Amino acid sequence: MNIVNLFEVDKYSNLSSPVHRVNPVTSLVSYLLFVGLVAVAPQRSFVPLFVALLTLCCVALASRVPVRFLIKRSAVVIPFVGAIVGINLLARGASAMFRHHQGSLAFDFAVVRPFAYVVLKAFVCVLGTALLITVTGTTNLLRAMGRIGVPRDLTAVACFLSRYVSVAMEELFCMRRARDSRRAGKLRAISELKTTGALVGVLFIRSYKRAERVHAAMCSRGFEGVMVTPPGPLPPGPESPGLRFTGNDLAFAAFLLIPLVLSFFV
Repeated sequence: MNIVNLFEVDKYSNLSSPVHRVNPVTSLVSYLLFVGLVAVAPQRSFVPLFVALLTLCCVALASRVPVRFLIKRSAVVIPFVGAIVGINLLARGASAMFRHHQGSLAFDFAVVRPFAYVVLKAFVCVLGTALLITVTGTTNLLRAMGRIGVPRDLTAVACFLSRYVSVAMEELFCMRRARDSRRAGKLRAISELKTTGALVGVLFIRSYKRAERVHAAMCSRGFEGVMVTPPGPLPPGPESPGLRFTGNDLAFAAFLLIPLVLSFFV
């Protein structure tokens, strides 16, 4: 198993498509406005969310990034949001989800509707974020964040996270391999849960200690809190558009935002 390729976030950032040729600053601002519009979408209708989802699918198809790849990266939010929704539904009670209709019990969708809306909204927001990172690339995204005035400390944290998440996952795979080599067969569910909890705790401690060593090494080499990124807004090549605002940027922003804005009035 290639651990580096498994957690590579820039896997599809070097493809050739109109979406990849969009200015990184335009992409970042457009996606931020897109996510903001999705977040404030009214709950009276699912139309804005379906329009936003369809728009993202069209952008993904135009960018030649596999939709399945984006969905797999975005589906990680569903268990967390689903757990919150499930707790709220259980707090209401099972009887609240059913109503009497013509002498029989019928499922009341009006109770579940707000929670389904929250799950779909969270999925659309995360899908847009995944598409932004996949198409723009981490280096271009960090440079765009600096150009629009994002605080330097926040940009540095994002840069560290993008660069060293594969290191943490490599540590996790090594620890899992060591655990599996020291036991025979499967354990009971309770024993497996205890082992996993201990594994997560040890991983946190090892990651913390390794982060201290990395920070000390960077400070000894003159690190002053500013992350250095490779020069240029995009990898060198004949299709690098520079930092100029072009018609392609305007078309991208209009296609991403105008349908969503119009759906508010449906």
